[in-house]
Amino acid sequence: MRNSRKIKTFFVLLALPMVLWLYYNHLTNWHYHLTDNGMVVKHAHPYNSNTLPGTPWQNHHHSNAEFFLLAMLSITATLLVFLLALSLVYQFLYSRLRSYKSLFIFNKGYSITNHMRGPPSISPTLNG
Repeated sequence: MRNSRKIKTFFVLLALPMVLWLYYNHLTNWHYHLTDNGMVVKHAHPYNSNTLPGTPWQNHHHSNAEFFLLAMLSITATLLVFLLALSLVYQFLYSRLRSYKSLFIFNKGYSITNHMRGPPSISPTLNG
């Protein structure tokens, strides 16, 4: 259990800078493209700022595979960090719950089978 937690922590710490860079890239380099079939695509990557005159569309072109790759990179990295962080939180809460559960020890066998029995009594012994 401890090794899996270390591995998950390692992957979170490895993926966190990548996701932060992706968010920074998204904030600083996002732009729009108008595709050939009329769809508007918003994505982010470093580019030269040369827009088409009078429009917000960028002048450089991408293939459909490039649009797909840019979308998958941002979605996959974010999902990976979210799932790893969620598993770390789950493990932390599970370990806390398990430690609290060990504080409450119930002897169910005694309470179920002997519920009508009274406490033992002390009887004087007669040694004649």
